[in-house]
Amino acid sequence: AASLEQKIKSDIETLKKNNPEALKKLLKEYQ
Repeated sequence: AASLEQKIKSDIETLKKNNPEALKKLLKEYQ
């Protein structure tokens, strides 16, 4: 489970750098 959490965190970091708009959209869907 911890490794999945790490993967998600690194995916989010990558999105933050490469595609902040997609990240915002994704976060809205989670709320």
